[in-house]
Amino acid sequence: MRSGKTLLAACVLVCAGCAKHVGSGLGTAARWVLLSPPEVDDAGFPRGRRLVPQAPLTEWRREAVLDGEEACERARRANIDATIDRARAAYGADAKNDLAVRHAVNARCVPE
Repeated sequence: MRSGKTLLAACVLVCAGCAKHVGSGLGTAARWVLLSPPEVDDAGFPRGRRLVPQAPLTEWRREAVLDGEEACERARRANIDATIDRARAAYGADAKNDLAVRHAVNARCVPE
């Protein structure tokens, strides 16, 4: 029984490692899309707009298309940093309520 559990554990680890690469093709980088969630009017939220991160991804705005997951994540992090810097310069302590900051922080990278 012990060898069965060991084999199962090994298969799970191997499959988990492979799952990252599904759909990427052999020797090619998969294209990834940086998306930001849609927004709706809502007087109860900062500046009267509320993000809808639970919306289907088909409703999200395409910000960029990049070659690979790592490139997309780098772009997402760089966008967060730059957007926060701009908002701090413009709004000071209220930067966290800037709509662009909320979009950047809630953005996601997904395979195309």
